[in-house]
Amino acid sequence: MNRLTKTQLAIIVFFIPLVYKLANLPGLLYRECGADGYVALGVITAAEFLQLALVLYVVRLGGLDAIFDRYGRAAYLCFALPLFFVMSVKSVVFVSEIYFYVCDYLFYNVPAYPVVAATLLVVCYVASKGAKAVGRIFELSVWLIPLIVLFGALFGKVRLSWQYLTPVLEDGGAAAVQGIDKYLLYAFDFSPLLFLKVEPKKNIRVTVSAVLCVAAMVFCYILLVASYGRATFLISDAFAHLASFNVVISEIGSLDWPSALLWTTTATGNVALKYSAMGEGFRYMKIRREIGLFILALLVGLLVLFAFGGYSEIMALVVSPVRYVVVGLEIVLPVLLTALLAKKRKEAYAA
Repeated sequence: MNRLTKTQLAIIVFFIPLVYKLANLPGLLYRECGADGYVALGVITAAEFLQLALVLYVVRLGGLDAIFDRYGRAAYLCFALPLFFVMSVKSVVFVSEIYFYVCDYLFYNVPAYPVVAATLLVVCYVASKGAKAVGRIFELSVWLIPLIVLFGALFGKVRLSWQYLTPVLEDGGAAAVQGIDKYLLYAFDFSPLLFLKVEPKKNIRVTVSAVLCVAAMVFCYILLVASYGRATFLISDAFAHLASFNVVISEIGSLDWPSALLWTTTATGNVALKYSAMGEGFRYMKIRREIGLFILALLVGLLVLFAFGGYSEIMALVVSPVRYVVVGLEIVLPVLLTALLAKKRKEAYAA
């Protein structure tokens, strides 16, 4: 139930960094560092895959289940509860981005609370079915990509101005570093895998997915800037704008409906993966999975609607000092887990 196949893991590795970094982040980065934004995105994504390598090593050593078996419930909670905090903070930000997208881009005059409620209902249902169900959703989402490309090739009107991509690193990269620092919360998003299981053998598909993800991230940012020029900072929902191929509205609809379906599906799957991981954690806390997920969804929903109900409030959370706590935990905890599990394995070999 909580085991991902090799194919599912590879697809998740491709989509998890992409889905929210190709929403509002490109416009925010352009405002912060201009054309250097694609350098910043490339660096953030590449660093994220360094974290992934560490996380997968921990998972192959047994993950958090091994911590519980070898060190007990107290040690397990010392790692699980900080990760719950990390995933809850990111869930608040990501669920907010979903409802911003639905209310500001897909529809007009739609109140936030039904969108948030429907999103969290789907998240809880999929998460209650386990990580394998989440992986299956990502598997099905892949088939929308060739459809988007085909629609763009047949009906799109691409107009690109490459001069907007220069100058790059004119200030020695200071602007790019500033952009990375400000929006650090969008990085390092593979911690849920620590609660799950993957097939133990090496998976070359994960490496290929990681390379393709970095290339796709940089390529999409370049296309966005070449398409919108110095107005890029005004663009929210970057992937939706790119996938409309400059053909937006017609009498029967719009060209970007496949991209809307892809983004909403993978964005919801991203949050569901976090909830699925936390659902696994509830087993060791003697809390029924469904009850724990409902409480988490209720808490996140209330925070999204009442504490962070607007775009400015969410951005204040994203750039607040909380980002250093979240990212610090996502880096330090896998390092500590590696040290503990590797030490235990070495002792077992010695015995």
